[in-house]
Amino acid sequence: MIVLMVVLAILLLPIMALMIGLKVEIGDSRELVTTLLSQQLQRDVRITGPIQLELSFSPAISVEGVEIANPQGFSEPIFASIRKASAQIHILPLISRHLEVEQILLDGFHLDLIKTPAAENNWQLWGSIAASQPASGEPHSQKTERQTLAWQGMNYSFNIKQQILISDARISYSDQAAEAVLNWQLEQLILVSLDSDTLAMKANGSMLNEPYELDSRWQLEPLLQGHAGLFN
Repeated sequence: MIVLMVVLAILLLPIMALMIGLKVEIGDSRELVTTLLSQQLQRDVRITGPIQLELSFSPAISVEGVEIANPQGFSEPIFASIRKASAQIHILPLISRHLEVEQILLDGFHLDLIKTPAAENNWQLWGSIAASQPASGEPHSQKTERQTLAWQGMNYSFNIKQQILISDARISYSDQAAEAVLNWQLEQLILVSLDSDTLAMKANGSMLNEPYELDSRWQLEPLLQGHAGLFN
């Protein structure tokens, strides 16, 4: 009987840990994480803040102080930076083809796009030119259509339990040959689920030094099918 209880405890321990949640802070593995990211992005990646994982049926990740460097030959050292990002989803609803997001937070995302006088840019990652070309003998339109149909065939529902929140985001574009600079600032964007098929979005910021405010609702199904689902 004692042996049976010990075996059951060993088998149930991982399940109990997932139900309660096990928080792990990545410290010693930081160099491994940045090395893998640098290899994938083909440019230097630095993470100066903490990296935290929560292992459970509602896994979560949080990271602070992310910097992605520009390729060699660009005067500015940083291509993109993130002050803090975190996300949490629920695993069990995926069994019934339902993606349930607890929350996604993104704070202090800054992106600097640069086009040099030699027409080189700093935003092409992962050999994107080659990836964007259709397969040999296959028209691009046919390939895109099959990808869209495959996405539609997944038939996943989607829900945000709390919110998707983006704050203090900035994107700048500099065309050095034309001596033109465009700046887009997003002070805050909040995306929530009103029901199983409706998303509500509020956002405010500025573009070309002109302030803007958005307050809209979107139908989810057309968005998943690649169509505009705006109805307010």
